[in-house]
Amino acid sequence: MKSEHRRLRILSAILLLAAASVALIGASQDAAFIAKHDDNDTTPITEAVLREWLTKYSNWGRWPNDLGAANHITSRKRRDATKLVKEGVSIGLAHPVLDVPFDPTLPRDPAFPSIAPLPTVPLDPDNGNPFFHWMNPTAYTSDRYNVSYHGTAHSHMDALCHFQFNFGTAAAPDFRLFNGVSRPANNTPNGCARLGVENLINGVVTRGVLFDATLLPELLEDDHPWLKLGTAVTRAHLRRLEQIEKVRVEPGDVILLYTGRWARRAALGPWGTADGVAGYYVDIVPFLFERGVSFIGHDMWNDVAPGGFPSFAALPVHTFAITILGVDIFDNLDLERLAAMARRERRWEFMFSAAPSPVTGGTGSPLNPMAIF
Repeated sequence: MKSEHRRLRILSAILLLAAASVALIGASQDAAFIAKHDDNDTTPITEAVLREWLTKYSNWGRWPNDLGAANHITSRKRRDATKLVKEGVSIGLAHPVLDVPFDPTLPRDPAFPSIAPLPTVPLDPDNGNPFFHWMNPTAYTSDRYNVSYHGTAHSHMDALCHFQFNFGTAAAPDFRLFNGVSRPANNTPNGCARLGVENLINGVVTRGVLFDATLLPELLEDDHPWLKLGTAVTRAHLRRLEQIEKVRVEPGDVILLYTGRWARRAALGPWGTADGVAGYYVDIVPFLFERGVSFIGHDMWNDVAPGGFPSFAALPVHTFAITILGVDIFDNLDLERLAAMARRERRWEFMFSAAPSPVTGGTGSPLNPMAIF
């Protein structure tokens, strides 16, 4: 019996040492990636600097799967997130669907009754792809939806096959997705062979952090509770908000940027992106990389507009987050109630949950994420 106990103790010690070795290997691999960063670098941002960042802050090859930075969300991270639930209050973060009246008799091909309806009203400048909702006759107890959700209207997630970067030239393009996957070979009429939204079939459960940029008075539009159009929220702003809100972003977090977009829209009406968008500036890339952020979100399309680097990328934050860092993006979230709750509770961290539709090869999904206090 004693020899058996001794054998079990030795076996347990071996297993513990093996686990510790695996953890150390993982930690050293992460350290190898993180060692490349310099979040305090004050070098002015130029296109040349951004091109250096394509490799300096790259997560390509870091993980043996297609989850990207969602790999930072561990089982322990999920368990810790549940401990943030104190009041049991949940807040949906999707904006109510922006639908429009349309002619249900068009198109006239009965084989395809849900494709390309004809709106009967002018479209808002921020809703070029409206949501269409049919009730099926004759009892009207079932219905159908038609929406092209990417854009600036509908709350949705961008999957990792949604965005690309041209590593070649205009004459000889070389479009790559995260991990160097060739976009022309990967993205086909039948969907994305890799990096599709189905990889997140198990959903997202982690800690969420709300960055309420309206807490920075110099960013506001006059005396209104929203940001000026075209306001760039920089990594210096994020650090200041960490101090104000008494939070620190950690690996596996979802960070959400509140600019008051929907409050402004309700008060002044919709506007087009050419008029300006308050959002993240591209200098947040080192912050995202160093802190191990898994997802970012915003009440518009995340990037400030104009973004300042049109010859590099139309949406540089999208480009770096999705293509280089493997960070999925939540666009057009409605953060009004969340911001109000955070101010009332004086707490800007919460449990975050999201469950995209696992469409095989999908470039994303409409969804309604939840913040739970």
